[in-house]
Amino acid sequence: MGLTEKGYQRRNYAEILEAKIQRAKELLGEDIDTSDQSVLGKYLRINAYDQAIAEEEIEKVYYARFPNTASGQSLDRLLIFAGISRNPALSAVYSVRVNGTAGYVIPAGFLVSTDTELTYWTTAENTIGNDGTCLVQVSCTEAGTIGNIASATAIHRIVNPDASIDSVEGVSLLIAGVDEESDADLRLRFSAAVEGTGSCNENAIRSSVLRVPTVKYAEVIANNEDTEDSEGRPPHSFECYVLGGDGYEQEIASAIFDKRPVGIKTVGDKAVTITDVTGAERVVNYSPAPRVVITVKAKIKTTTSFPDDGIALVQQNIANYINGLGIGNSLVLSSIYGHIYGVVGVAEVTILQLSTDGGNTYSSGNVSVPAYGVAVCANVHVEVVA
Repeated sequence: MGLTEKGYQRRNYAEILEAKIQRAKELLGEDIDTSDQSVLGKYLRINAYDQAIAEEEIEKVYYARFPNTASGQSLDRLLIFAGISRNPALSAVYSVRVNGTAGYVIPAGFLVSTDTELTYWTTAENTIGNDGTCLVQVSCTEAGTIGNIASATAIHRIVNPDASIDSVEGVSLLIAGVDEESDADLRLRFSAAVEGTGSCNENAIRSSVLRVPTVKYAEVIANNEDTEDSEGRPPHSFECYVLGGDGYEQEIASAIFDKRPVGIKTVGDKAVTITDVTGAERVVNYSPAPRVVITVKAKIKTTTSFPDDGIALVQQNIANYINGLGIGNSLVLSSIYGHIYGVVGVAEVTILQLSTDGGNTYSSGNVSVPAYGVAVCANVHVEVVA
């Protein structure tokens, strides 16, 4: 076999050994001893084994040339020629209230944590107000979904004590942490990014935006009519919704502008000024993907095998699932049960409800997410009942 019209076809160990035995008999005679107990037989088997491994490695190298079969760094090196790079892991960001001495400047790098010693730090200086409190942003010191906790209030410990700071308390999730983009997700984004290359339409705009670093998803909603649409977009305009891309606003705006049809207006919540090739300033509008903030309430019955940190595990499972749904995926209530029962010792889920208004009202129904929106888990309240 080897390189054929169907690609590289490697032989397995048995096929290689059979070919070597036949070759030995052609050269040394049909009665030559090639059994596994003979010197020649042992040599042929060792050689066949090594060659089988070599052919397997050659096959990997061959298929590492194609986006659909390459993996890891080989895939990264291929897609960079299409202007696409793997999205890195990003840290979760939370809003935290700091109580302390009025006027004190909280330094960048001030550390807080949860009881499980998951640490977060301030990325900028903040000054405590006259009322003795201050809202600060803290970023998880470890990138990825590990920083996504079930409830912001779990952040309440001070890691590096300061005489001017009395206490800290988590308030809310601002940005969910994400893991490094997987090979499968990177291939999907590559396919979406190249499908509209060279055009000036929705697919081309989406493709262009998906090439911007840290952008996970993009969706374009166009109003091609002569009247305003039901969501307030003016005639002959479009709105691009983007998930991710924090810190790359200029790049996103440029990507949209480069593929925008002439004379078509961009609309959106965010306005970014860019400079075109003539040096003229242009304003490009787009919208961050709207977030549907979800609070979960669950009551469970447990057995004696339920671990001491079982409630935290249930909360984490639910939060990770919701925050990983991605753009345009609604939350189906029944899909949460498996993530609860995934914790050892959960015998029964007696109540499972969802809220989209901060926990003021709950329902036992699904939560719809717009085609260009994303679900975000704010808090998970779990109670063990008898």
